[in-house]
Order: sequence, then C-alpha cells, then structure tokens
Amino acid sequence: MKPRGPLKKHLEQCERNKHYEPDIPVLLILFRIFDCWDEPYWDMIARTKKRLRSTRELADLTHTAIDPRIRMLNHHKQYLPDVVEVLVTSFLRTNRVRYLFKRHEPRSSQRDRLEWFMEMTVKYLWKRAHVWGFIEDNRLLAVAIWGDPNYCKHTSVSDMLPSDPSTPIALLGAEKYSRMKRVLKIEQRIQRAQKPKGWWTLHWVGVVPYAQRNGIGTMMVQNILCKLKSSGAYTQVANCEIDGVRDFLLKQGFVEKSADTVPQNKKSTRPPVVIHSLLWTPPNLAKAEEEGRISGTVTKKSKKSRAKASSSSSPSSSSSLSSPSLTSQTPEQEPPSGAAPPLTDPYALYAGNLL
Repeated sequence: MKPRGPLKKHLEQCERNKHYEPDIPVLLILFRIFDCWDEPYWDMIARTKKRLRSTRELADLTHTAIDPRIRMLNHHKQYLPDVVEVLVTSFLRTNRVRYLFKRHEPRSSQRDRLEWFMEMTVKYLWKRAHVWGFIEDNRLLAVAIWGDPNYCKHTSVSDMLPSDPSTPIALLGAEKYSRMKRVLKIEQRIQRAQKPKGWWTLHWVGVVPYAQRNGIGTMMVQNILCKLKSSGAYTQVANCEIDGVRDFLLKQGFVEKSADTVPQNKKSTRPPVVIHSLLWTPPNLAKAEEEGRISGTVTKKSKKSRAKASSSSSPSSSSSLSSPSLTSQTPEQEPPSGAAPPLTDPYALYAGNLL
C-alpha cells in the first residue's frame, strides 16, 4: 500500500512543489494526508469519527453543566491527587468503607488505609469514567465519578486490584484485604444483576466536610441526572443507615431496589455489611412505566371478568345441551308450533343463552 520507487519520488517532488500532478490518484493523496499507509483507509476514518463523536459528547457535557463551577477533570490530570484527597476527607469518618479499618483504633491513625484505597480506585476510574469536580477559588470542594455506558469502558474489580498484593496486605493485613476483595466482588455481582443495561452508574460522590450542607452534593448529582432522558442511573451504598447517605439519595429521586447482606465469619462480632442498590428513573420513563402498569392491571381485570362470565354461563349451556326437548328430536320430527327450531351448533346455543 505504501508507495515505492518512481511513484514515491514523483509524490515527494509534488509535495516539494506544493502541487499534485493529475496522474496521482486521489486515494493515494488521502492516504498521504491522513498518514495511514499501514492500515485500511476506512478503518482510519471510522476511528476518527468515533474519536470526534466522543469529543463532541464530552464537550456537550462540559458546556452544559448546571453550574459554571462544575468542571470535567479527566483531561486535567493535575487534579488527580486533589480528587483522592476530597474522597478521603469525605469518607474517613463514615461507614461506607468500614471494612478497611480496625474497629478499636481511631480513624485518623488509619488514614493511610483509605488513601491507598482511594488512590487505587481513582486511578482505575480516571480513564473509564467521567470525573466531575466542583472548583471554587481554585480549590476542589466536591467530586462525582459517573460511569457513562455509551462512552466509558467496562469496569472490573479484578482489573482494579493490584497484581502484587504484598503492599496492601502489609498495609491492611491479610484478613482485611481478603474481606475488602470479597465485599468489592459481591458489590460487582449485585450491580451486574440489578443495574439495567445502558444505564449510568454513580460510582462515588463526596464533598469536603467544611463545604457540606450547602447544596453542592445535590448539584453534583443533578448535573448528570437532569440530562438523562432515555436511560436512568444506578448506584450502590454500603452501611448507610447511620450516615444518612441513603436519605440523601432518596431526596435526589433514587428508589431503593434491594438490600443485600454480605456473608461474614460466624465468629465475627461486627455488624454485617449491607449493600443497598438504588435506581433513578427519568420522569418520562417513569410515566410510561406507570401507564403500562395501569393498562396491564386493567387488562388483567378484564380477563378475570371475562373468565368469570364464561364460568357462570357454562352450567346453563351444558344443561341446555342435555335437555330432552333438544336431544329427543330427530330430523323427521316437526317441532311444536311456536317453538324455536332445533339447534345443532353448540356455539349458536351458547350465544343464545347469553342473549
């Protein structure tokens, strides 16, 4: 495919003169312009279209934020440490990642455990999800990590965990590391079972403690929810009874679908980890589902009424079929004067009974 010999010299001469001769094929010029000598031209065009489409979608999301302080951070990797810090300070005192900490030691002395976990999570999701940040006075105050099914790649716990577990085992201990793996894999299994195909995923949302109770968390969640028309959103929270995280999500319009308990050792005295799955459905889809549910209920009621009517009319029809006045008559006998002609079709008899 790549030009060689006299054709290559002729092409280079045309490029030096900044003028292509008519005898050079147009397709060859396109190959030269797009620098795709070693791959089919249409593959190059398809990849370029896909990249442009993803860029347009990213630009649309970026320029339609509900607040100018909300920005997409994926193309600004300098914010990655700040994202980790926001999530660490947001969840250090909560029960969301309780399985990482020792029970009888203060959380402040175990901060390095959560820092390792959040750094691993954010680095893995940085190229697989949309990372949004709330920036005010050059400070990152809140973070929301969303998984877009149309753009983001598939996520897996096995891919996120390090191939060499010596560092996390030294930091967390073998028992805690094993428990963390078990909880994460159960969360992934529940998500694949409960999340509808093609829906968004809210992985993490956190606000620094001193900026909470100002509506920033609501803006970070609604920034994506207000754009969803043909699909909904899914999220998971664990051990949220005390923290009020579930109540916050319910206020945003999420509905709890299930609550699953993670099995634990029989000798363990700690309360079990409960994973709550929540779904958010767009108003138009929720209305359509409600209308379909109502029509389905009406259909079921009409079917029941028809079945009841047929069961109530069946005894009379069977008694009429066994009536001596009908069965004793033969074609040679004349019916009595004023009497109806003999009915030999049972469907016609059934219709006559209904009338």
